[in-house]
Formats: sequence, C-alpha cells, structure tokens
Amino acid sequence: MNVPIPDDTSTKMLMVDVQKQHVKVKLRSSSEYIIDGDLYAPVKKSETIYIIDSDSQGKKQLQLSLTKKD
Repeated sequence: MNVPIPDDTSTKMLMVDVQKQHVKVKLRSSSEYIIDGDLYAPVKKSETIYIIDSDSQGKKQLQLSLTKKD
C-alpha cells in the first residue's frame, strides 16, 4: 500500500497504526489522518513493515507492506 505524504516528512514524524483489519496513518503534529480505513482482509500486524520512498514523479510516499493472515 502506497500513501502520499508531505515531502518534508520523516518516519519519526508519522504515527502508523495497523490493526488486524484497519490501518491509520497521520502526522504526529496533526489531528487529521492521512489514511483511516478498513482493510479488505485480516493482516498479520506483527509482520507489517513501512518505509518512506519516492514515487516515479519524485513525490514522497509511505510504503506499507502488509501480510495477509492465512
């Protein structure tokens, strides 16, 4: 899952909350969520990995790697 984020964002500035079937992402300095929604299938919360990268146009994005539960 790729989530667009402001260009000056670092991982320490983000709050990422992944639950069994829900994900929330927000800047710690904001009360508004960048993403707050249900997932279509349960995921293994302990296997979630995320990094900050750039898309093909050079815009920053949060890449979330989610593993589906069996």
